[in-house]
Amino acid sequence: MFRFILIFCSLMNAVASQACTWVPYENKRMYGGVVNSAAYSLTDCQASCTGNSGCLAIEWDFNMPAGSQCYTFKTSNEPTFSANGVTHYICSGLTNCNWNNFYNLRMNGGILQSSASTLDSCRSICINIAGCQAVEFVAAYQQCFTFTQSDYPNIQANGIIHSICTGCSWTTYTNLQLYGGLAQPTVTSLPACQNLCASTPGCQAIEWVPNNGVGSQCFTFTSSAVPTISASGINHYICSG
Repeated sequence: MFRFILIFCSLMNAVASQACTWVPYENKRMYGGVVNSAAYSLTDCQASCTGNSGCLAIEWDFNMPAGSQCYTFKTSNEPTFSANGVTHYICSGLTNCNWNNFYNLRMNGGILQSSASTLDSCRSICINIAGCQAVEFVAAYQQCFTFTQSDYPNIQANGIIHSICTGCSWTTYTNLQLYGGLAQPTVTSLPACQNLCASTPGCQAIEWVPNNGVGSQCFTFTSSAVPTISASGINHYICSG
């Protein structure tokens, strides 16, 4: 048994990624986005953002021709400009996904995702599918498979990478807060606040207070209690998974 564990440890490593719960703002837009001419669908646009560690929001313009509809943003500010046919999406509830990679091992029962031809795009699809916990990429055929279970792969197969996602899934409580959080003065963005919690043993929730001054916006909690105190503009996030 001891030798078996050593083998598994030598086959895996961790790679960071992220996932989003998208908050839509219909008929609203922001200025300053970067057009992504390679995104021809809303799903592609969102996937391009989750694959970029600095991306915090996207905008989809139904009025524009294909190749000019997707815009990505590095800020999570709420849109303030009215625009018919435009929907602005803010990435909320980020998941700090650590990919544990198992080389030359596979599982049965995966679902083929024909739109993914690289390992990165395969992971992006997984983190946007509710319940997806792992992927498998067959480099020789550029095939991607997704899985809803996180069991270790146990079938030998040369050239295959099986990646299991571990991390936080965030449940958002809008305009609600708890008392007793620990201020994190070095954290200046919501994603950084969530990632700090996800990587801190014992942390079970965070609170983001955008109206506070920089350096007093992020609070972490060791309790997963549901917030009950009304507080306009404050969002409380509980980590699960």
